[in-house]
Amino acid sequence: MRTWGVRVHDLNTGETRIMSSAQLRFSYRGSALRPHHVVSRVDLSLRRGDAERGNEMVSGIVRWRRENQPGGQNAGSVFTNPPDDSAGRLIEAAGCKGAADRYR
Repeated sequence: MRTWGVRVHDLNTGETRIMSSAQLRFSYRGSALRPHHVVSRVDLSLRRGDAERGNEMVSGIVRWRRENQPGGQNAGSVFTNPPDDSAGRLIEAAGCKGAADRYR
């Protein structure tokens, strides 16, 4: 029986271990991985899905982004919200909202 997960090297301890998806505790912009962890292998279990359904899902995501996100090139999700604040609010407070438009 094959174990699915990722091979993680810990640079602090020198240890290598396999972590399952449950152990990785993935969340929005987060996981159990730390800066001293290096992922050297990922084993996935994939299955063929319905191509038409997949295309519909992607089309829905693209439609939502076009309706709700600024168009053209932008930093998008580059900025992480600091604790108890929002990157968007800080950018706007610094007078940088729309700055890219000023330099085109």
